[in-house]
Amino acid sequence: MDYRVMKNIVHLFILVVLFMQVAPAQDNSQDFSDKVKKLQGIVSDIRGLKLESSVTAGVYSKKELKDFLIREISKEVPKEKAEMYQKVAAKFGLIPKDMDIMKAIIELLTSQVAGFYNNKAKELYIIKPSDSDDSDDDKTSKAQRQMLEQLYGIDADDMVMVHELMHVVQDQVLGLSSLPLDGDGNDDLVLALKGVVEGEASIVMYEYMFKDGFDTSKYMLGGSMRESAKTGKMADLPAFLTHTLVFPYSDGYDFTLKVKEAKLPADLSDIPLIKDTKPEWKNVTRLYKDPPLSTEQILHPKKYYDERDNPISIILPDVTKPLGADWNPLEQNVWGEFVVKIMLDEYNVKRTNRASAGWGGDRYTVLENSKDKKVAAVWFTTWDTEKDAKEFFTAYRELVRTKYSATKEEDIPSIGDEKDIILLEFPDSDGSLVSLERRDKDVLVLEGIPKDKLGDVKDALWKETKKEELKKIERVKEKKLY
Repeated sequence: MDYRVMKNIVHLFILVVLFMQVAPAQDNSQDFSDKVKKLQGIVSDIRGLKLESSVTAGVYSKKELKDFLIREISKEVPKEKAEMYQKVAAKFGLIPKDMDIMKAIIELLTSQVAGFYNNKAKELYIIKPSDSDDSDDDKTSKAQRQMLEQLYGIDADDMVMVHELMHVVQDQVLGLSSLPLDGDGNDDLVLALKGVVEGEASIVMYEYMFKDGFDTSKYMLGGSMRESAKTGKMADLPAFLTHTLVFPYSDGYDFTLKVKEAKLPADLSDIPLIKDTKPEWKNVTRLYKDPPLSTEQILHPKKYYDERDNPISIILPDVTKPLGADWNPLEQNVWGEFVVKIMLDEYNVKRTNRASAGWGGDRYTVLENSKDKKVAAVWFTTWDTEKDAKEFFTAYRELVRTKYSATKEEDIPSIGDEKDIILLEFPDSDGSLVSLERRDKDVLVLEGIPKDKLGDVKDALWKETKKEELKKIERVKEKKLY
């Protein structure tokens, strides 16, 4: 597909895959050009939207792709930034502390990327394996290509091209470039938006592949894509990397398909672009005007199109004031329901679906001490109901017991059933604590905060944290489509 997403390294993949500005090695043969034009027509027929202009298309070998990724990653993500990403993900237990995250990313992308569209350079290219590619993933890919041709009479490259050409349509007609896909402090929103982009492109691709048989297979395809995160090189990598890579395709597909088939109110039906869309695609076109705002809405589509459950934006105070001048923020961002579930699963917490559902909003800050290089995390979460907050509190309590092999745990009695507090001490903590505290629907997690600073940090967070409903996205570049 065109670009890959990994939570908290989302900026990197957008830079090197979606937004790369290097011309691909082009295939200038007339046959290739004719094929691109033919597939452009097929995509337009399926989706009912026409390209405004032609697109430059080309081909890379896997070796060319890997060389390109190494060059671009080195340029866009310097060593210190890569180390920052690693420290943040490792602090929450999502990857091993000693993992070479850049090496893992390059290997994963090289093995999984089949093609992509560069919406800045307006170029598209596919990745074509050569006969010399002999890894297990390459062998699997070749076997899948042969199966597609034998069962469906379809060239796998054509499928990839159809998927990527749908991204061209999204860019030229639906305002892809206006979506805030570069993160801007809310990776959960980015993952949700990508679910729309990749989900729609996957539906078009599968309609092309299965043709009249699509309706008999469509409800199984999302699950099949999810299973792909457990195969090949992906099976050996942390779920945080592989599951967030697959999520926009698998869960994005399921979400977009359900929205496509849902009965939505007619409040936007007079907007020209929606009005002129094929009837069966009106709801999908509508998603670009009124997109989902969280992975919670992707995972639970009715929270988008039935009883809208928008996320709560958390605004944290500056915790360096109570912590002290030696502490510097590494990153501040949002995990979201999908990554919360991955986090709980990583430590085999029971009932992770229940504990992550009911997510209302969150924001974390990871900080590093400039003197001793210790890393601390502040994570404020809010939940739909007090029951949801209690379930998460219990689940995360189980997680930190395992994560830190706690040697001492102190329960501070609840006050009128409105507050729960747990403090944990663990080996080699050097005076740092893990603190979990619940007040009504909010749960505050502090990890690695020095004992003598804990009270002041907690007081600042409970008193100064603000919450507001996120109702719409801030577009990067408004294209007048609606």
